[in-house]
Amino acid sequence: MNTQHLISLASFKGGVGKTTVAVHLAGYLAARAPTCVVDGDRTRNATFWHAGGHLKSAVISPSSIAREGRKYEYIPQVKVPARSKLGQSGAQGFETPG
Repeated sequence: MNTQHLISLASFKGGVGKTTVAVHLAGYLAARAPTCVVDGDRTRNATFWHAGGHLKSAVISPSSIAREGRKYEYIPQVKVPARSKLGQSGAQGFETPG
């Protein structure tokens, strides 16, 4: 494996489809190369779906990405950014609620 692709799906708001997009993207990419989902959402829905046998790709926690992530070429990552870090992460396009 020459290149790894970390794909972050992030939003402050819940219920916008971060996990749904991540697991569908992982399912598509898993047919091409080793793929896992990093479940960084506090609801851990991707983890529960995986435990129920509903996902083709692996699911790992953010704390295990350094150890486990090297095995995968594609890594869709579900994230809920910390509001206090807004502007510090280099992310573009985020707006603070007004």
